[in-house]
Parts: sequence; structure tokens; C-alpha cells
Amino acid sequence: MQNKKSGIVKASLVLLSGLFAIGTISLFLSKLVFYFTNSQLFDTPTLLNFIGGIRFDMAIVSLLMLLPTLLLLLPIPRVKALKFIILFFWFLGITAALCLNYIDVQYFRFTGKRMSIDLFFMAGLGKELPALVKAFLIDFWYLLILFGLQLFLMYTFSKALFAKHFKFPVFNWKTIIYNTISLPILLAVFIIVFRGIGLKPINTLTAMSYGTSEQAALVLNSPFTVIKSAESNHIEHTALIDDDLRNHLAPFVHVFHNDTLPIKKKNVVLLIVESLSEEYFHILDSNGQSFLPFLSELKEKSLRFDYSYASGKRSIDAVPALLASIPSWTSTPFITSAYNTNSFQSIPSVLKKHGYTSTFFHGGKNGTMGFDEFCIAAGVDSYFGLDEYPNQNDFDGTWGISDRPYLHYVAEKIKAETQPAFHTVFTLSSHHPFKVPAPYNTQLPRHTLEIMQSMAYADLSVKTFFETLKTWDKFDETLFIITGDHTSISDNNFWSQAPNNFKVPIWFYASDLDAKSVKASISHIDVLPTVADYLNLPDSIFSVGQSAFAHNHQSIQYLSNLFYLSQNDTVMSFSYPNFDEAQETFYVLDQQKKTIPKDSLSFNSDILKASVDQFYLRLTQNKLNQQ
Repeated sequence: MQNKKSGIVKASLVLLSGLFAIGTISLFLSKLVFYFTNSQLFDTPTLLNFIGGIRFDMAIVSLLMLLPTLLLLLPIPRVKALKFIILFFWFLGITAALCLNYIDVQYFRFTGKRMSIDLFFMAGLGKELPALVKAFLIDFWYLLILFGLQLFLMYTFSKALFAKHFKFPVFNWKTIIYNTISLPILLAVFIIVFRGIGLKPINTLTAMSYGTSEQAALVLNSPFTVIKSAESNHIEHTALIDDDLRNHLAPFVHVFHNDTLPIKKKNVVLLIVESLSEEYFHILDSNGQSFLPFLSELKEKSLRFDYSYASGKRSIDAVPALLASIPSWTSTPFITSAYNTNSFQSIPSVLKKHGYTSTFFHGGKNGTMGFDEFCIAAGVDSYFGLDEYPNQNDFDGTWGISDRPYLHYVAEKIKAETQPAFHTVFTLSSHHPFKVPAPYNTQLPRHTLEIMQSMAYADLSVKTFFETLKTWDKFDETLFIITGDHTSISDNNFWSQAPNNFKVPIWFYASDLDAKSVKASISHIDVLPTVADYLNLPDSIFSVGQSAFAHNHQSIQYLSNLFYLSQNDTVMSFSYPNFDEAQETFYVLDQQKKTIPKDSLSFNSDILKASVDQFYLRLTQNKLNQQ
């Protein structure tokens, strides 16, 4: 009888151990798919990367093991239905984890980081989801096959394990004692594996112990980053620097007005081109020509900056940064964060006091990314989306209205304005699945990087936009700001790593601005103060960024708990909140990344401490528009 009892306990332990092994191996294999699909974006991985990766895979599997352990060892009768229930919930959990990993195989190419919880809370995403899923299945069919194969193998081995080791004991007090002893021990083991044994639970920064910042995505897995980002929706920040030094190094309140000069009443047009990465200006077609001929020509006519950066890696990051100087220094975008009801200053709200109207044009479905709701909070007078567009025949089948007809429509709407106005125009055709309408899908050049034909179509559409506006009598009285919302897919290691994976054009085009290139660092959050400075507004401007016409520019980007502090071609990276010791220091020149000694730099982390302090403290205290 004693041996029988021991055999029952042993069978339960073997069953749980087998499930744990199957889950860990499954997640590890999906990580290999992730690496080999995106190998061109990484340096050669080390054995330590994969050892660390297994550590994080085990953490997720440990979490999934809690329910099977409870159901298997609780003193409840073992009927056949219980076997089915345990197998069902186990298979459901590990399938969901694998699904996140497989989605991130391609999603990572767009964001440059592992997935986070905000993907599931982006307002309006549900409207596009069916079309996006269809496009994903068509474009990445091979991932679906690999995913299906993994599920089949996982289910086959799990079912065989249950068939051999799921026992039906007669429950009596001895069985209950065995299970009562085993249950808390196993639960404790799985919790420790998930949490770690340190004073603080393991988190995404723990990945740095197994590789460099660029290799963190290979170490982590997507279920883990989703869970950890869900835990960190609220910011808990302790001041890093004293008040006086903070306000001196990072003054967030600015007055740009020059009493000797008049206030300009010029129109302002902010053109945001979907996925317009700086990298794409360096890619040529089969004839050695640029995919972006019009934008390249416009670039030479604009005031531009050698080191210009997006605030984040998604469209939902760009709009608050450009309109309100709110950076993407949190794991959750401002629009979907717990702080999205905070009051803040914006370009529309500032200009409204000077008689300006404001509009936001985006050919996507109304509600997408929460843009329309953010525009209300930002003081935008009119939002024009898919619902307002007069000809639904121009719908691209996925996101919204194709760029060329939409930008012509927008240009005509802008020309009809009778008073000074601020217009934001956001394109969309160069978003995955990169649909180019006929006849341009056969006329425009293609490239092995699948986004490039849609970028050529975006370039043609922007040309139509400017040609239509040139007949406008206010064209020479308008400031045009041209930028990309974020970078996108790349097959080049240099461009896929921070901070280069943030580099987008930021140009200022106006009749009274010199067309030249300035060796300086700026980012999206600098647009609001630059507009106020250019128009010579007398207002007190609250902005995390600074005017592009100021000196000593520095730019700060945030990705996966790392901050990148850039000054021209020099970059320092820091892990939050340890800003006293740089993770890396390097030059970015001529498509090379050259490590340099920290003491050779002309700037330090104090500016980063001050800026992060200012933003986090003001964000959590709802003081984004106060002195």
C-alpha cells in the first residue's frame, strides 16, 4: 500500500515535471524562430543569451503550472473530466504564450522591442483587427505553419504524458497527507522560479545580466514582457536630483518672445508620414535611384538636423510628442496610460489664444489609436477621419483611405481656410500590409524590403499634396513641418539598433527659413517649442523639449527600460534609475558604432536625471502645464 501511495505521488511529480519541460522547450523553440527570422537585426548571439532566455521561459511556464498543480494535488476526486480540464487549461495557457511569441516575430521588426500590454488596449484597434489578421496570415504564412507544427507536437506529447502518468487513486487520509505536503512545496518552487530569489522580482532589466541591451529581445519572451508591462502602468519615481539643479538643467517652462519682433500669424502644417525612417533615404532602387525623389528634393529646401529622432516606436507615441511635447518615456503610451486624463498644453491650445483654428486629418478609421479622443483633449477644433471622407471607394481595404487621393482632399480643405490655422496631416499607406493601389502597384519600383514600394507611393502622394497647395495664396505664409511618426522594418543591423532605430526626418520648410543642415540633435518633443519660437509667441510654453533654434541640443529616447542620451553623434545609454553609470558610450558615424571612453564626453547624465525627474514627477502629479 505504501509503495502504491508513493507511486501515485511519483506519477503526479513526473506529470508536472513533464509538462514543465514541454512548455519550456516549446517557448525556447519559438525563440529560435524569432532569432532566425530576425537574425539580420542582431549581433551574433552568445550562449549566455540563450541560457538567460531559458531562465525567462521557465518563469512563464512556472506561472502556467500553478493551475495544473492545484487541480492535480487538491483533495478532489479524480474523475475523467478532471484529466480533460487540466489538459485543456494547460494547453490553452501555453498556446497563448506561444501565440504572443509568434506574433512578436514580425511585430518586433516594427517596434524594435518585445511586445507590451498596451497593444491590447489601443483604442480603435478592434476595428482593424480582422483585416490585420488576414494580412498577417497571408504575408507570414510560414509562421502559421511553424506555429501549428509546434502546437501539434506539444499537444501530442502532453496527451501521451497524461495517458501514462495520470492516475486514479482512491482518496483516503494518507493520500491527502501526501498531496498536502507536496502541494505547497511545488507551488513555492514554481512561484520562486517565476519571481526569482532576490529581494525584488526579476523584470525586463534582469535580461541585461545575460547580454547587451541590443540582445535583450533574444533573452526575453513576449508573455513575460506583456505581464511586466501590465504591472508597471503606474509610475513610482523617486527624485534623482535636487529641485534647484533640476529646474536649472531641465527648465520645462519657456518664453521665446522677442519684444523687438512682431508675432507671426503664419499657418502651420505638420505633415506626419507613416513609417518615414531616415534609413529609407539611403536605399536605392534597381536603377540606382531614390525611392523618395520628391522628399529628397524637399529635404534640400528645408532647415533640417543631422540627428533627428522620433519620440517612440509607434504612431500612438508620435502624436502626443509632436502636438504636446509629451515623450514616450514610459512602458505604456500616454494615450492609453493611467495619466491620459491629465491636463496638458499643446500646439492647438497655445495657438487658439492667437485666433488660430486647428484640424487633424487622418484617413484611418475614426477611433483608431485613440487619436480622435486625444485631439479633443489637445484642443483640436476638427477631426477628419475615414467617416468624414466623401469617397469610400478610395478605402484601401485595411487601414483607411489611400494616401494620394486623401492628401489631395486634405490640401483642398486646407486651401479653403480663411484664418490662420494649424493643420496636422497623418498619412497611412506606408503601414503594414503596405498596400499600394492600382496602377501604382505596377508602376512604382519594388525592393526586397517590402515597405519600399509603399514609401515610393507615399513620396508620390506628398508631391501631390505640395503641388495642390502651391496654388494656395497662403503657401508662402505657411510653416511646413515634415517628419515620420516612427521608424519601421529594417534588414540592416546598423539601422535596427538604438538610437538609429529612432531616426526620422524633422524638417522645417518656410519661405523665410534658410535651407541648410544643422549638426544638432532634436526630436519630436521639440516641435511644440519650435513652433512657439518661430511664431514669436508671447506665451509661457510648457514643454519637455526645447526649440530647434536653441543651442546645445540633446535628445532622449526610451526603449525597454533603457534611456539613450544623444548629443550630435555621441550617445550614452543608461538603465533606469541607475543614471550614474552608463551602460554604453559610443559614436554613431558612417554606419558604424564605435565605443568610446566615458570620460571623453562633453556631457553627462545630470541632464538626463533632471529631465526624467521633471517629467515623471509632473506626470504623476498632473502638472504637465504648470510652472
